[in-house]
This record gives sequence, structure tokens and C-alpha cells, in this order.
Amino acid sequence: MNFDPSQITLLYELSLANTRHYKPIDNARQFVNKLLSRKALSSGVVWLFDGFQGDQLICKVLHAMPDLRSTNVLNADFIHEFFTDNLVISAHSIFGKDIDRGYYAYFKLNDIGFLELFSDDESKLSLKSLNPLRDVVNQLAISLEIGFSYQNLQEEIRQRKKAEESLRTNEEKYRNIINNIKLGLLEVDNDETITHANQSFQDLVGYTLPELLGKNASALLIDESDKKAQALLRKENKKRTAGESNSYELSIKDKQGNKKWAVISGAPNYDSKGDQIGSIGIHLDITEQKKLIEEYVFKDTRSKKLFDISLDALISIDAKGVIFEWSRQAEEIFGFSIHEAIGKTLSETIIPNQHRQAHNNGMKHYLKTGEGPVLNKRIEITALRKNGEEFPVELTIFPLEFNDKHFFTAFARDITEI
Repeated sequence: MNFDPSQITLLYELSLANTRHYKPIDNARQFVNKLLSRKALSSGVVWLFDGFQGDQLICKVLHAMPDLRSTNVLNADFIHEFFTDNLVISAHSIFGKDIDRGYYAYFKLNDIGFLELFSDDESKLSLKSLNPLRDVVNQLAISLEIGFSYQNLQEEIRQRKKAEESLRTNEEKYRNIINNIKLGLLEVDNDETITHANQSFQDLVGYTLPELLGKNASALLIDESDKKAQALLRKENKKRTAGESNSYELSIKDKQGNKKWAVISGAPNYDSKGDQIGSIGIHLDITEQKKLIEEYVFKDTRSKKLFDISLDALISIDAKGVIFEWSRQAEEIFGFSIHEAIGKTLSETIIPNQHRQAHNNGMKHYLKTGEGPVLNKRIEITALRKNGEEFPVELTIFPLEFNDKHFFTAFARDITEI
């Protein structure tokens, strides 16, 4: 199963948020504000069921972002009919008042109320986007129940402790997910001192946890000669200190001094008082991908160099005969500059009039049958220079198929003097 590093980070942060506050208002505030910020939603409200008025169920706001001081009523039977699942997506407000035109999502918070989310972007409130949040929203419901029980009913202490154990178990579940997926987790304090690293991160850098704990992350993992990486890390750490989450590619060094590459999804880390105590980074190892890219760039650079210094003219065309590659030697032999040749057909440039019909027929035949009598062999034929001079050339044409498209590359040599 593939995991989105930013999604895992969000789940981890929301799971931590659920364990940090006993006051329901504080718990709801941190959860909703964190969720809206990371998911870029327009608004969120935690509604509580607050008794009955006749057959109407009174709903009041526990926390809303943006601020909303309101009380609404709902038919009690309607609530049971509406929440066929603990997550419901709707194009209309549950209260039937579409003040905000857009899309709504409702999470049932057990029997105490529900979480309402709003966005004008339908994709942000799809089932695919919100299904991963079910567990942490359930944690929120449990946290709120704990808070109200702790505030109002001493006899509910036993139930509160049971719920706290459930929260710790769920937090451990996400901790285990992070520890076991192939993504490295690193936690540091505000001075970049390492406070935790999962097994995948240890495998990435080659250090054991005791070797990592207490060390400065930059000093240990960034090559002191890699000024670019040091500057990038300072820039991203500054953003994180300002409370921003970010994603970026960074080169690091392992215990043996080998260069590694990782995509880092980072976020600030806060204590129970809301004070920033450091940051959390999820690391995706992309070292092999970087090597492949470097190899590709090298081969491409080498090919272009050979393309430029070849004594033969090198010309590439697409299935319509349109030129898209024209080497320097082609300029020398045929007289057309690269700007004059690119985008034109061979028939418009270098094929003599008496050969044009055969050329067009040969292209059509190959595209239909995959056969070409002059392909992959050396032939002698005449060609045209820009000045209209017809002269003999030695020609070799190679077909190429890529992404279900056909291309042709030809090597041509002027044999006038031979």
C-alpha cells in the first residue's frame, strides 16, 4: 500500500492533538484549526447536542473556525435518518440554510454531536479525501466525551481512563504505522537536536537510534561542503519555525558518508500548551530515482555532443515527416539552418521532386505494415541543397517507436567527392 507522507503527518499530528487537552473547547479548537489549515478547507464547526425543545434537538457551537456564535435545532428523527454512516457528504447544509454555497461533510461524534466541514472545492470533501480521517475524528469524539465527563461527572472517571487508553492505543497505532512503512520519521527540537527517529529513518542514514538521539540533525546529516543543501535547510527551517508545513528535496549523508536524497514533508511540533517545541519530518528516499535522472542527463548530454560533432548529417522526423532534429553537419551539407529546417517536412527541404512521391508512399506503407525496404540499411540516393543543387548522399534510416508514436532518424553523408 502507498502512503502519502503529508497525509501520514496530518494523521499523526491530529492523533497527538487529541491527547493534549482535557478541556473540550481546547481540544476542538486545536483539532479543527489544524485540520482546516492542512486540508485548506473554508470552515469547520463542532456542534454539540444540548437537550430538547419539544421534539427538536438543540445544537450549539462548541468551536467554529471562522468564529460562529449560534444555536440551531434539528428534528431528532432526522438526525438518525441523516447519519446512515458516521461520515456523510452533502451538497446542502444539515440545517437546510445554504448561506454558504458549496459542499459539506459531516462526521458523527458518537452521541454528543457532529463535526461540520465546508469547502467550495468538491474534491477536498470527497469520500476518498476524508475516509482516512475516520479514526482520528473518532478519537476527537472520545476526547470530547472524556473532557465533558471529567468536568461534570466524577463518577465517570473510570470511563474516562478507559477512553484515554483507547486514545493511547490509537496513537500507538499511528506510531507503529510510521515506524513500519518505508518512510523515515525524524523529530527534532527547536535547536535541531534529534529526539526521535523511526527504524526506516535509521535504515536510510545507517545510524542506530542511540547514535542519533541528542545529536544536531544538520551537523550530523548535512555535508559541510554542500552549501546548497545547508542554505535550503536554513530556508525551510525558518518556514517551519514560523509555523508553516513544507515539502522539499534535500541531499543528506549517511553514516558512511554516502550521498542520499530524500523528499521531506515537514511540520511544526507543539506541546500541550500550544508552544512550538520542534518539528517532525517524513523522509521519502529518492536516491535511486536521482541516480536514474543523473544517468539520463549524462546519456542525453553525451548523445547531444555526439549529435553535434558527428561527420554525418543527423536528421529526425515524426510520422508526418516533420523535422524536429537537425544537426550542425546537416546545416553544413544541406545549407538550411536549424531554424529554417525545424518544423518543415523533408519534401519541403531536401528531397528532390522525383523522389517525393516514393518517400510519401514509403512512409504510409511503413506506418500501415511496419515494413520499409530502405530502413536499417545503407543506400545511395540524391538530395537537394538549399540553393537547389542536387547531389549524391549515402543515407541510413532507422525507425523508432515510443509511446505508440513513430519517429525516424537518418544519417546522411555527402559523397559528391567520392
